Amino acid sequence: MKNLFLFLVCVFGTSTIAFGQQSINTDELIGYWKPDQKAGQLFFWKDVNGVLQVQEISGTDGEPFIVRDFRINEESIYVKLLLPATNYNTKNYFTLIDNKTLKCEVTGDWTGTLIYSKIK
Repeated sequence: MKNLFLFLVCVFGTSTIAFGQQSINTDELIGYWKPDQKAGQLFFWKDVNGVLQVQEISGTDGEPFIVRDFRINEESIYVKLLLPATNYNTKNYFTLIDNKTLKCEVTGDWTGTLIYSKIK
């Protein structure tokens, strides 16, 4: 019976680690993130009150996108954007691959997957 219990603990413990997403540390997000394709340049910083902020800037004309909504939890980041040059609305769901890599699933007027690498 002890062996069965120990076996189950090992199996479930290992599967939780293998399938769990990395927890997001907002301090590690701060900086410039570059996409793997021609897309918006991503910046995170904290304001004077210590609240995390985000801005995305067009990779083609350098114009800032309008952030309509920004939410973050332990496992993901949600950013709703308006791209003024094209009038596209997108919903961007970011998950942390590792502390230098973000995966972004984009839906809306443009869809696709982007991989962002932290530069600074």
